[in-house]
Formats: sequence, C-alpha cells, structure tokens
Amino acid sequence: MEDCAVVIRGLVSRWHADPARLALRGAGAGGATALGVLAGTDACAAAAVYAPVTDLAGGRAGAVDLSSNAGVAPLVDSPSHAPRQNRK
Repeated sequence: MEDCAVVIRGLVSRWHADPARLALRGAGAGGATALGVLAGTDACAAAAVYAPVTDLAGGRAGAVDLSSNAGVAPLVDSPSHAPRQNRK
C-alpha cells in the first residue's frame, strides 16, 4: 500500500493538493487497495469502495485486515445512525 501512497504524495506535491480533501475509490481488489492506503497511510482522507476484497476477521493472504485499525470507522455504523431518508 505504501507504493500507492508514494504516488499520491507525489501528485499532491506536484499539483499542490490537500491530502485532507483527497479520496480514493475502487472495486474488488482496487477497493481493497483503497482501504489499505486509507488505513495504513496518511496519503488521503477517505475511500469509496464497492465490493472490496477484505478479511475483517484477519488471517487470509491477500486480503486487507482492517480489524485492528481504530482510525477507520464505517460511515454509518448502525441503522439508528443512518440519515433519515435511508431508514426503512
């Protein structure tokens, strides 16, 4: 994941971007990479992912383990915290 962060930092430096306003996006393995960069580096502030390859219980090779990262939280952690229009 650090190699992705290095590229992001290079682009930030070249284009004078604010990492606090950057987000990554990805699907499948790209989603796992986006989550890994978000969880393991300070290169970006958010990630939008679709069907990421993750292993929240930990242990499978090739999967991103986010179970021990207290800095990454779900956008909506329970139905009671969901915006009113999304509640059923």
